Amino acid sequence: FRRVLFRSGTNNTADVSAQGTIKGRNLSAYFFGDRYSTSGYDLSPKNFGKTVSPFLNNTLQTRISWKPGKATEAGISARYFNETQRFNFEVTNSGVPTRTTGTGTTHDWNLNPVLHHRFSEHLRLTARLYMTHFRTGTGLYLESGGDMYYSDHFSQQFTRPESVLTWFVNDRNIITAGTGFIHESVSTSR
Repeated sequence: FRRVLFRSGTNNTADVSAQGTIKGRNLSAYFFGDRYSTSGYDLSPKNFGKTVSPFLNNTLQTRISWKPGKATEAGISARYFNETQRFNFEVTNSGVPTRTTGTGTTHDWNLNPVLHHRFSEHLRLTARLYMTHFRTGTGLYLESGGDMYYSDHFSQQFTRPESVLTWFVNDRNIITAGTGFIHESVSTSR
């Protein structure tokens, strides 16, 4: 790795990241990773729980470019993120305060491959795909007894493939035609 950083701060905050680049004749790649954690902080100690809950998150990211010939260039970028939080809440229901503890999770990833190909000086094709998935989950349990108090799950997925053909008629005229579609889905327990 070319660069490694470490930072720390109050509230047990720690951030460690590393990044690097590999370059070859026809191939280059960039990599990045990060781990960030904190024990949170509390601005109102009289209330149960913290103002910002303790959490840990991780990020991984890469970009790869490949040029197998003069007419073709391909690349892909990808990213993954996850986070876990630990909660302590006091919930009031019908005037009765109830203490809960639990966790919340977030997972997020995306993928984006791209291909450029030049058939001739006047005709070029670009094809790409973008995919992403986002998911969260929350589970709160009664502090006394450990019974489930609240649960929630959310998931969203997005996919968009597309291709574009470009014809450079002359210096002043370009004709572009393409196709693609979008598919998106959402599910939740709410």
